[in-house]
Amino acid sequence: MKKIALLGMLIMCFAQTTYAILPISQGNIQSAQMYGMGQKDVSTENLLAGWTIYDSKKQNRYGRNEHIIIYTPYLATAVDAQNTAKLGEKSTVQHGLELAREYDGILAVGAVLNTTFKAEPKLIKIQLTAGGKIYQPYYTSLEKATASVVNMPKAIVAGPVKQGGISAEEQAKLNQVQKEVDARNKAILKSELGKPPVAPNKAKAAVKKPAASNKPIVSNKPQTAATVPVKLWHLEYFTYFDLNGIAKTQPLTLSIIDQVGGERIFKINLNNLK
Repeated sequence: MKKIALLGMLIMCFAQTTYAILPISQGNIQSAQMYGMGQKDVSTENLLAGWTIYDSKKQNRYGRNEHIIIYTPYLATAVDAQNTAKLGEKSTVQHGLELAREYDGILAVGAVLNTTFKAEPKLIKIQLTAGGKIYQPYYTSLEKATASVVNMPKAIVAGPVKQGGISAEEQAKLNQVQKEVDARNKAILKSELGKPPVAPNKAKAAVKKPAASNKPIVSNKPQTAATVPVKLWHLEYFTYFDLNGIAKTQPLTLSIIDQVGGERIFKINLNNLK
């Protein structure tokens, strides 16, 4: 009994002191794997809760619980161990170390957003502010895009909205931001030429695969005189930043903008994340 109690204390110690900014070690990886295996009977969404950050600005009229997930080496290892445990298997420490190193030195972010068009990465602006400096992601991908038609109050939906589409004003803004982002992407591509993008695969198991079809799901709720049908997109992205040179001990601010939903702000403190 004493040995079991001591083991439990060691696990809790690791869980409380293993933060995203600390170097990867065998002890921390074992702690992450034990944590993930211990969560095999809960949903992955519940496991991700401690690494989930919600939009603090909340000014997107189309937003539906928009949030980001910070995939640290610890979390990536825990998610992998949870998935392995659900299959009745056990992850090895060596496998955990190899997986964790894929996330070492990068900030891997999964973002869940809502807007009225299928916003490909080139149509959104993403930037990270740290220590008064602004950083751009070196790679962003759209992992999932599904649409549904919902009835929204006319008072919320400003301006004329085409059924299942966006207004002419929003389309004009979208065209302009596409030009701006295309120019930025060309500049980034030129500076990053020859640098292969890092796109970790293991943590993506926590996010559902893209739907086979992006055909809108029509709401069953009856439309009223005070509502208008709007096609909303549920979009899931992965975006990556190089952590080298970033003041990781200071609070970070992630900004994501599109010309329909506007700006979302996510406050990140790596000192509070495992």
